[in-house]
Amino acid sequence: MNYQIRKAHLQDMARIEAIYEKARLFMAEHGNGTQWGTVYPPRELLMQDIAQEKLYAIWDECGIHGVFYFSMEADPTYADIWGGCWHSENPYGVIHRIAGDGSGAIVRTAVEFALKKIAYLRIDTHEKNAVMRSALEKQGFRRCGFIRLQDGSWRIAYDLLCGPREAENRDMMELLHLYLHLHETKIPENNSLLKDTWKQIMEDQNHHLVVYEVAGKLVSSCVCVVIPNLTRGLRPYAFIENVVTHRDHRGKGYASACLDYAKQIAREAGCYKLMLLTGSKEKRTLDFYQNAGYNSSDKTAFIQWLDI
Repeated sequence: MNYQIRKAHLQDMARIEAIYEKARLFMAEHGNGTQWGTVYPPRELLMQDIAQEKLYAIWDECGIHGVFYFSMEADPTYADIWGGCWHSENPYGVIHRIAGDGSGAIVRTAVEFALKKIAYLRIDTHEKNAVMRSALEKQGFRRCGFIRLQDGSWRIAYDLLCGPREAENRDMMELLHLYLHLHETKIPENNSLLKDTWKQIMEDQNHHLVVYEVAGKLVSSCVCVVIPNLTRGLRPYAFIENVVTHRDHRGKGYASACLDYAKQIAREAGCYKLMLLTGSKEKRTLDFYQNAGYNSSDKTAFIQWLDI
């Protein structure tokens, strides 16, 4: 699909209303006749969305195939949530009133557009809207709980956080698969040793697993270990290890963002320096670390490999 996105115009209204009418019929045919009823969204609301430049059209050379509302704003209906919680309190973008003509990839296109504007998105849908729920989960959205609309009806709330963060317990297996793009050749056996090692890392306040998430997938990572120190006025130092990016996602700045996140961890811990080692001799890799602020002239590194 070679879709493009632009802000909707009043002259698009006939096509937009036709898309929403088709969406309402589709919902009713699939057991969800109450979410939008027979008239939602009304023309007055669509005109308001267009006037505020918050309604977007997904189009190609054949015409408009989808429409959605997007804005970077605090939605008042998201202030309270029941049966769970949002996964972040960061500023967020909201997507509402998304519909397509059946051409496909409408949700993915809208989400990719929104993520270029802001790294954290929130959205909601009706419990009976199984098609939308499936589409959101395929894009990496996580269910958070329930929110209540102004008319008193309930909706399932989802959010999607992209960007660097610290790893959580749920990330273990995906991180191990990501390490196959580093130097590992297989996933460790899922036994007590692996579980104990993971538990030890997760509980160590000085051991930070930084991951970069894009649409629910881990695409890059690094380790930042803060080491207590008796010199330099008792200021600790930090060591960077296991810098990796999935081969399909390289060259997009994800590893740089992980290193920046690790640097912020080190600064907040009061570290006086960051160190890392690389076995690569490729100029591209060495230039990457130099551009990230590291140099190879201040210290000489020696390594002794220990046989097991």
